[in-house]
Amino acid sequence: MAASKTKKVEAKTEAVTNATMSTAQRRMAERYKKEEMVDVNISPLYRNEFSNNMPVSLNGVRVNVPVDGKTYKLPKSFAMEVRRRIYVADQKTKRLDKMADVKSNVERSPGELKLFR
Repeated sequence: MAASKTKKVEAKTEAVTNATMSTAQRRMAERYKKEEMVDVNISPLYRNEFSNNMPVSLNGVRVNVPVDGKTYKLPKSFAMEVRRRIYVADQKTKRLDKMADVKSNVERSPGELKLFR
């Protein structure tokens, strides 16, 4: 079932045509197209963090991943970057929640609380 709902996201370069792409960018785009394709989905709950589309640019090759909860196939390098950004957003939320918990943020001596990494 999940396989039928997946959509392949092609590596697109916005505002850059093939004629103006450097040979290195074209080479990297071809390399990314040959990579293993990995399923990625971004929950709509992350729209506040990433907007409606998450642009991911690696070595001059850009892919826009919609933040709509649907599953898309991306080259593994792009998928790893998307997952890293989701992880960072989760860590930011946890840190903010911890700092916002004023009731528990009492220290008996300076430096007792570990609010930051």
